[in-house]
Amino acid sequence: MGGSIHSVRVFAGTVDSSSSEHQGLQAPATLTLVEFDDRHQCKFVFFVGAAFPLTVNAPRDGSDELRGIAQDPRGWEVRFEAKLVGRRVTGSFQQPHDWGTFDLEEV
Repeated sequence: MGGSIHSVRVFAGTVDSSSSEHQGLQAPATLTLVEFDDRHQCKFVFFVGAAFPLTVNAPRDGSDELRGIAQDPRGWEVRFEAKLVGRRVTGSFQQPHDWGTFDLEEV
């Protein structure tokens, strides 16, 4: 998974929980988006008591959609779907015990 880096962009905002157990809770979040020849590397960090890092590799196919699956530090699968629109990334996440949305703006 090599390749040349075309750009690196950083986004910040919040993650909002939608599950019944955590509904209404928000957490700060960042996304470092690295654009390679053939893919986007999405380095998410949610701050829920402590930093919670996740990395998703999404194909670079000319669309503005980013999607993929990562393993969280506990080994649980986390699915991401996001849309890159100008200086914003909005999307959703789903894991076994929680799901919700995020809205991040380029910093």
